[in-house]
Amino acid sequence: MSADTHPISPARFAEAVRDLSLATLHLKALEIRNSILHLQYSNAQLKPYAEGAATTLDAADASLGRPDPDCVEAIRENDVVIARMEERVQIIREEVEGRGHSWNEFRSKEEVESEQQAGAANGVNGTTTATTTNGLGAARAEEERIAGQSAQAANESSTTTTTAASQHPAWLDGTFQVGTIRNGEIQLDTTPAEPAPQTNGTGGRLSDDELRRAMEEQIRGLGDDDDNDGGMHL
Repeated sequence: MSADTHPISPARFAEAVRDLSLATLHLKALEIRNSILHLQYSNAQLKPYAEGAATTLDAADASLGRPDPDCVEAIRENDVVIARMEERVQIIREEVEGRGHSWNEFRSKEEVESEQQAGAANGVNGTTTATTTNGLGAARAEEERIAGQSAQAANESSTTTTTAASQHPAWLDGTFQVGTIRNGEIQLDTTPAEPAPQTNGTGGRLSDDELRRAMEEQIRGLGDDDDNDGGMHL
């Protein structure tokens, strides 16, 4: 890292993240952690040379256990950058929690494992830590509950309408019937497959037999009128 490089101060970084959305803060935390992992991997590769256990230029240095000063300096600089990045992650955490959200969704794998190990050392099961999603879980549950109630209400309304239409009493209790008169005889059409005759104790409706008798009497009356008006008797 160049000596002329001037990194952003923690105060300026904290001010910059205030206007970022929650999703952007999440992505920023992931980006910083990814950079930390790259630096840690680089340090792991440089460590054998920094300790003098390996060399690619001078075999005598390896036999004498001489550390590579360039690798030592590179590791030192990487450690400084890693510490600065970890500080920025902490600033993001303070911003997230300051907005009233949970940090659980932002936790890294290392943080989870560290908390579990600390809980195990204290005799507490670290795996029972409740995980929330910044209130999104509660909002999603509420949406599903409302959607379920709407679907149930629509289903009940559809069932009620269908039942009312398929069981209309006008054609089930014999009140409405159709038929034809042929040669002075009443021929009623076939009734529904499952007629459910209903009687009204208050009156106003005729049963099948009463309706049939009334129609037969009318037919007989018409026959008598024809005989009186145009009939010939010997």
